[in-house]
Amino acid sequence: MNILRLCPIFLLTALNVFGQQHFKANALKRDLDSMVYYIEAAHPNPYYRYSRLNFHNDVEKAKQHLAEGMDYTSFYLVAQKLVAKLQDGHIDLEMPLKQFEKDKANAFPFKVALNINKPYIRLQENVKLKHGGLNKNAEIISINGINAKKIVDDIVALVKGETADFRASYGSKSFDFYYDVLYPKKGFYELTYNDKGKMGTVKVSPKDIIQTDKHRTSIAKPERTIAPFTLTFPLAGTALMKLDDFQDLEKIKVFADSAFSDLNNKKTANLIIDLRGNLGGDSDVGDYLLQYLLNKPFRQYDRVLEKNSQLLKNRLLAHRTGKTLSAEDSTLLLKPNGMLDTVKNQNEEILQLPNRFSGKVYLLVSNQTFSSAADFAQAFSHYKRGKVIGEETGGMILSFGDIVPATLPETKLPLVVSSKLYLNIGADEHDWHGVIPDINCSRDEALQKALGLIGHVTKSRR
Repeated sequence: MNILRLCPIFLLTALNVFGQQHFKANALKRDLDSMVYYIEAAHPNPYYRYSRLNFHNDVEKAKQHLAEGMDYTSFYLVAQKLVAKLQDGHIDLEMPLKQFEKDKANAFPFKVALNINKPYIRLQENVKLKHGGLNKNAEIISINGINAKKIVDDIVALVKGETADFRASYGSKSFDFYYDVLYPKKGFYELTYNDKGKMGTVKVSPKDIIQTDKHRTSIAKPERTIAPFTLTFPLAGTALMKLDDFQDLEKIKVFADSAFSDLNNKKTANLIIDLRGNLGGDSDVGDYLLQYLLNKPFRQYDRVLEKNSQLLKNRLLAHRTGKTLSAEDSTLLLKPNGMLDTVKNQNEEILQLPNRFSGKVYLLVSNQTFSSAADFAQAFSHYKRGKVIGEETGGMILSFGDIVPATLPETKLPLVVSSKLYLNIGADEHDWHGVIPDINCSRDEALQKALGLIGHVTKSRR
């Protein structure tokens, strides 16, 4: 069953094609009204956590603060803060990156990790400066006099997603952009820090940096030079399969066929699958991997609640341009807008694969395991295929998805909205949470936990 559960990076990686235009306040008000209309028209239940009354009140308050001549980025901040209140990782506005990319040389120069609990901001790399340096995991207490908690809270308020943990963690990926648009003071940064108990202050600009562990990467999607999936053997009889995304079904099929053949040839007893940081993609990838792990019919999704809308019809027609409509397509186009359908999913039949894996499996997850990667993790857990180790997933087992696109009429700001509610296998209508690990630990500890279990198993067999 193909379900395109697009991950949050879908919008993050697209460069905005619009510059810093300025707009009349009434035009921006019309865009906010259009945004609300599109969300309510296409989404099965946008107010599942935040009430319709509160949301509409927030929209009206926001309208009162729209300034005449407001620029594109400033309006984005207003609208995105409203969208984030709905706590759906698949409702989003496209980030206005064009202007930011032009001035990026002066943007905040370090990679950091954000957390909703202390330490709120940590360095993710060792940094060497002209006058000293800072170590990886040094705590940043404030930047330019703004305390770390406020910075994290302000960023979390802009990032879409179902949990605050996920939003903070995901906001780390674009920290330079968020800091730039929230506190526009380019080129100079005064940091107070705690580096292994040593308190201090350092004033830096990008030109002061001699070296970091890695070159800073652009928010724009980079050309991938390393395959998003690898197979290694950290211990005799133990394999580590790292899957960074679920984006390309055909490539993952080639990889999986080869990898599981290799596992069989090497008589591998233990397999660790690493989905930490996997933001998802196509559910068919999960289905194909599960074929190698399970020996009975299965399904990832128990049922799907679908909402018909003009946006959904527009997406279908755009995808079918120049093609003949199927009977299923014609049926969808004839359905009244606003109609809700519940589709009960059928099991996937087991394929005849020569190298199905029967050994022990350990699945590593984190709060950045999202969308179809989290769906795979839930099926893995439900069918009791092995131990799930790490953090509760950022993707929930009851979640919205299958985005439909729209464009706000005045600013032309792109918007996507969920059109379906997915109930994963083993979930009911009240399970608004991620996949719960069997062994709860930080993402950084998960691999060692798995290797420790395997070591214990190996010793116990002697």
